[in-house]
Amino acid sequence: MKFGEKIVVFISGERGLVTISELIKNNIKIDLIVLSYGFKLLSFFEKHIELNKEKVKNVNDPDFINKLSKLKPDIFIVAGFPQIFSKELLCVPNKLTINQHAGSLPKYRGGSPLNWQIIQGEKNIGISLIKMDEGIDSGKVILEDNFLLADNENISDAHRKSNKLFAAMTIMALNLIEQNKLELKSQKEKDAIYWHQRSPIDGKIDWRGTKAEDIVNLIRALTFPYPGSFTFKENLKIIIFSAVIPEIMIKGNPGRVLYLQGKGPYVICSDRAILLTKYSFDGLEDL
Repeated sequence: MKFGEKIVVFISGERGLVTISELIKNNIKIDLIVLSYGFKLLSFFEKHIELNKEKVKNVNDPDFINKLSKLKPDIFIVAGFPQIFSKELLCVPNKLTINQHAGSLPKYRGGSPLNWQIIQGEKNIGISLIKMDEGIDSGKVILEDNFLLADNENISDAHRKSNKLFAAMTIMALNLIEQNKLELKSQKEKDAIYWHQRSPIDGKIDWRGTKAEDIVNLIRALTFPYPGSFTFKENLKIIIFSAVIPEIMIKGNPGRVLYLQGKGPYVICSDRAILLTKYSFDGLEDL
């Protein structure tokens, strides 16, 4: 693909690496890669030492913005970068800033959109490319797509599928820009829903107030690479990484743990029990 625009890519993890790989595959020159300061996946760059890259603590630092301005970039591509861009930074590219947002819009604005979609029981997981503006995920939509996430798949599968799709969508968007065919779609503000950024404390399970299906979805959404959902048995913290709803119907007091014919542990939720299939005690693998 012949592409004459100057591109700066902002990355912080696997999503960014997949995007960069796809850009390289399509012979698209990357003028600068901006790495989040805590980014440690450096083995990729050992294979591509010719790539111009820089780690930054604060992309909104005036000195860094001035440095980017001197580069005179046309397009920013933001692939999972954790910082909010200031108005001054958004004014740097001549054309636009493309943000890879892992949620359908405007229904899933805000933080942790992949996790929230699984927690909400979505079967088709939506992702979007948007033109970043000063609002929180409020920019015009460039492209959107979705993928099926099966009941036996979890957040790791969602990241793998979305990363691949994001890379393909980014190439498609650049093609549209090159052909001057890019059409932007405004979001319906009246339908906007904002979700907060999740933290490890949000993974605590409420057995009494939550149905089995919802707890299984929570566990699917917070398993590796996240810290996992958790509960307490007296003073012992139990981290749960996978669980299923068994064919057998088990009811009783929510939170009660039991074994049936040597199989378990089953834990009773507000409506029925789930079967824990992978868990650990205080971070130590269950034997």
